[in-house]
Parts: sequence; C-alpha cells; structure tokens
Amino acid sequence: MADRQWTFGNVLGYLYVAFAVYTDADLDEAEKKEIFVALSEWLPDESRSNIYADGCQAVVNDLARIGQADGHYDETEKKWASALAEQLGVNAV
Repeated sequence: MADRQWTFGNVLGYLYVAFAVYTDADLDEAEKKEIFVALSEWLPDESRSNIYADGCQAVVNDLARIGQADGHYDETEKKWASALAEQLGVNAV
C-alpha cells in the first residue's frame, strides 16, 4: 500500500466526516454544512504543518459543533470528542 500524502485539510476533513458519520450512523445535511464551515475556517492556509494548543482546542470544539448541528449531541459523539481532546491535551467540550 502506498503512503498517503495527506494535507492538513485532508486530515481535518476526514476526521470531521468520520466523526459525523460513525458516531450516529448518519451524515445529516446540517452536519455537512457545519463541516464545510469548520473546514473553511481552517483553509486555504494549509501551510500549517503543526497546530498549537489553541488550534487543538479549536479542532475539538469543531467536533462538538458538528455533533450539535443536527440537534442531537449524543454520548458517542461526546466520547469521540473527549478521546481526541485527551490525546491532544486540551479540554473536552
């Protein structure tokens, strides 16, 4: 298998879509819009190869925002956001 050459945007996009789909088995139109908004806030400046504490917190906040977009921020979504927050060393939302 070839190594993937993922950009910062690819990684965030994958994370956000995976979060939206796999936490409640549904990709709602409101979640799609929120993912677009969240990604557009990070891009087009993909030159960031590392993000610092504020950026890490913002990514976790984005997961919460995407999870809440369909009006149902359930326990699975909260666990995903919490697990990522723990790995990044920031606060869960």
